[in-house]
Amino acid sequence: MGWENYDYEVDISKPLPFPDCSADAILAEHVLEHISIHDAWNFIEECYRVLKSGGFLRLAVPSVSQIFKESDQDYYNFIARNNWGAATKKDAVKSIIFNHGHKTIWEKESLNAIVQCINFNILKFTPDVMINTLGHHRVIGEKINNIETIVVDCKK
Repeated sequence: MGWENYDYEVDISKPLPFPDCSADAILAEHVLEHISIHDAWNFIEECYRVLKSGGFLRLAVPSVSQIFKESDQDYYNFIARNNWGAATKKDAVKSIIFNHGHKTIWEKESLNAIVQCINFNILKFTPDVMINTLGHHRVIGEKINNIETIVVDCKK
C-alpha cells in the first residue's frame, strides 16, 4: 500500500484511514490522554482492526500513580521550571491531570484491562519491532520520562 512512511496527521478520535489487517505494528505515544476514554477505547479497537494477525501495539501514557510513587525533587523542580505549579508532589500530580490538554487519566491496570477486553495479549517484553520507537524522553529527558510514563506492549 505504501503507507509505511505515513507522515501526515491522523485524528485518533475517528476511524483510522487504513485497511483491515494492513499494519505490522502501531505506536501511540503520549496521545491517548488527549482524547476521551470513549474515543480511546474506539482507537484501540481500530488498532486491532488495522493490525495483521500477530501485529504489535505499543501504548505509552503518563500515569498519575506512578508520578505519585516515583517523583522526586528533580521532578518537582521540572514542574516548577515549566510553570506548571510549585515544586511539590501535589502540584506534580495536579499538573499531569490538568495541564497539557489531558482529557483522561491512565493507569497500567486500566489500560491492560481495556486492551485485553479488545482481545489483545499483553506482552512481558518489548517486541523487536518496537525497540527504540519511543521519543517522549527526547523532549523531557530520560529521568523525567521514566517517572511519568508507562508502556503497554500488546500483540494481536
